[in-house]
Amino acid sequence: MTTPSKATAGAGASTHDALSQAIADDQRRSEVLVGWVQMALLALFAALYTAAPKTFGADAPFQPVPWALGGYFAFTAVRLVAAYRMRLPDWTVVLSIMIDMALLLGLIWSFHLQYRQPPAFYLKAPTFAYLFIFISLRALRFDPRHLAIAGATAALGWLAMVGYALDWNPMGAERTRDYVHYLTSNSILVGAEIDKVVTILAVTLVLGMAVTRGRRLLAAQIATAQQNGRLLTALKASEERYALVLAGANDGIFDLDLKAGGRYFSARAHDMLGQPEGALAAMPARLLPRVPGDDEAVLLRAFEEAVTAREGLFQCEVHLCHEDGRPLWINVRAAILYDDAGSPWRVVGSLGDISDRKRYEEQLLTDAVRDRLTGLANRALLIDRMNRLWSRDQPFTLFLLDLDNFKAVNDSLGHPVGDELLVAVARRLEPLGGTSGTVARFGGDEFVLLLDGQTDTDVIEAQTAEIRAALAAPFTIGEHGIVTTASIGVVAVSGAGSSPEELLRDADVAMYRAKQFGRGQHAVFDDSMRSAVSSRLRMETELRHAFEQGELEMFYQPIVTTASRHLAGFEALMRWRHPQRGLVTPSEFIPVAEETGLIVPMGRWAIDQAARQLVAWNKGSRPLFVTVNVSARQFEKDGNLVEAVSEALTRWGAPPHDLKLEITESLTSRNPEAATAILCALSRMGVRLAIDDFGTGYSSFSQLHRLPFSTLKIDKSFVDRIERDAQGRDIVDAIADIARRMGMDVVAEGVETEGELAHLAASGCTYAQGYLFARPLPVAEAERRIPSAPAETLNFPLDPVLRSKD
Repeated sequence: MTTPSKATAGAGASTHDALSQAIADDQRRSEVLVGWVQMALLALFAALYTAAPKTFGADAPFQPVPWALGGYFAFTAVRLVAAYRMRLPDWTVVLSIMIDMALLLGLIWSFHLQYRQPPAFYLKAPTFAYLFIFISLRALRFDPRHLAIAGATAALGWLAMVGYALDWNPMGAERTRDYVHYLTSNSILVGAEIDKVVTILAVTLVLGMAVTRGRRLLAAQIATAQQNGRLLTALKASEERYALVLAGANDGIFDLDLKAGGRYFSARAHDMLGQPEGALAAMPARLLPRVPGDDEAVLLRAFEEAVTAREGLFQCEVHLCHEDGRPLWINVRAAILYDDAGSPWRVVGSLGDISDRKRYEEQLLTDAVRDRLTGLANRALLIDRMNRLWSRDQPFTLFLLDLDNFKAVNDSLGHPVGDELLVAVARRLEPLGGTSGTVARFGGDEFVLLLDGQTDTDVIEAQTAEIRAALAAPFTIGEHGIVTTASIGVVAVSGAGSSPEELLRDADVAMYRAKQFGRGQHAVFDDSMRSAVSSRLRMETELRHAFEQGELEMFYQPIVTTASRHLAGFEALMRWRHPQRGLVTPSEFIPVAEETGLIVPMGRWAIDQAARQLVAWNKGSRPLFVTVNVSARQFEKDGNLVEAVSEALTRWGAPPHDLKLEITESLTSRNPEAATAILCALSRMGVRLAIDDFGTGYSSFSQLHRLPFSTLKIDKSFVDRIERDAQGRDIVDAIADIARRMGMDVVAEGVETEGELAHLAASGCTYAQGYLFARPLPVAEAERRIPSAPAETLNFPLDPVLRSKD
């Protein structure tokens, strides 16, 4: 990993270089200005010397002045060119000042040698004085570390100039005092001495300015040094923060120099691609390494579009390859820097790993059109493909499959086994779609097969047979062997008409019609089915309203002893007194109540009404029992059936043994353990239990010995055969004999003739009910049929023989 110090080395160096360059540029401008002025003064001096060579004195055979003047001019020119062309370090400028002073003094000495005048004479020339001034002022512009050296050199030059100007020497102290006395006299402006006064004033003025400027410059240099110190401290803190951010960033950083070819990739960028540090920079020079094929073209196109549009930023999502071969999705964000010509020369940016986000997005897209459990098309994709066929007016056939009794698999074996079964069913159905069809999971245990162009009746029959064949073999899920069938609703679409949603609804209607035929059946939709569904929906709405508004009432059918025709009790039967249709029988509305779940509150209400009537009828007469039918759906869905019965008996104070609950025998075979627990709890409470429609199921004999039934009811279908054939009579006799041996009462239902009653009495059947005695009666009429004396019999006239009960 790159340490923070390494990471910030480049940034720190570049910042220091920028500061140094700014200082050097300022110093260079000063050198250029001083150089040009100095060149001008030397040029002026050379012009004066050339125009009037004898101004300074007599001719001499020895001519050093041109050489000294030319050398000084050449040095100044070289220094001026250097100031233009390159950065001059402080020490070179200090050296230049020292050489300047030496050359100036040498130039004065050359005049002395050539014209034989004392040096002080030449110092009277203003050009020399100005040269001294410029050299001294240059010494005051530099770093305090070099100011002492440059200042000392300038001071020595000034002392030499003043000494020459005053003709001063250490051995001439007396003359100096005389000269001072002379200056203090009134002859200061006399004759040739005025040039000395001017020179001394100029020297004094420049010295004062030098001292003042030196103090200000020193203070400014100190303040600048302090400010630079603070800036450097802040810069160091900023660089440390940058290093920490860079080290902790989740994105990789890159810096590309497009012209020089330099490349930098952070440690995170190397980690992201599984590369050792420095490996990315050593790879073949491209915009980014390890970008394969088409994605490199995508990246270059995004970069070129940003350059063409003169945008400073660009972003692109590309594939990169990890060292272990797995693909990565990388988000590239970069800034483009341009040179003065408008060409890109540097790209700085970040690499963000968005592989997890991309995988999540791909999963979302898959989930949008595919079922997550089975991988089949989901509802959205199915409807989309139906829309395409529908919009093109193309014929197709829709098969809606619902697995029969799938809930039993979930309840008995658990949902994980149920899910595995759904996956196994999907694998068998998938090949049926062929190349152009669609197999979809519609939800829960429902599947849809969409086949285009399949509307012929023979083809539909063949296809349904193929679906049954695919599901016929048992499924092996873990240790379980499961046999399943499917009810199939079929909709054939020959052209534009109903929308896909309406077609799916029609298929659902046909599928429920198929379930009415039994397991593994199919039904093809027709318009009459839609009418039946509409009627059913209307009945559901009206039934809910009827229950809430008290339109339901209980009718009671007498149950009498076969031998003496004494009244023993009543069977409570629910009726719906419809405001427009009149009396509606249970066969019409009970199936709707069971499908909607309304049967649970309706069943509780029936038990409550039966308990209430028990108390009312058993006052002052021989006790009667009341039998109430418990719907199979109520028995399965009402988790508090035992508590509901107990509450009804307690509310009205009815004796439990006078209440009988009739249970259909097939119910006990669906979930034997749960059914046994509920029935035993009711029996312990004292409620008597009757098994209804005995003999019509397939498990009745295996249940009788372990369930607490006290009464067995013979179904009407067996009673109707008593007078028609001997086999019917034998079945009735066998059922009565079994019940008698097990200590159970026997009730025959649907008795309509005296012959039927006589045979039942002879076979040992205890009770009978049917139209021979009475139809189901309202409460008031049933009360009138209750005899006033216990021994009184029911000698009702025989009602017209009707072959349908209730």
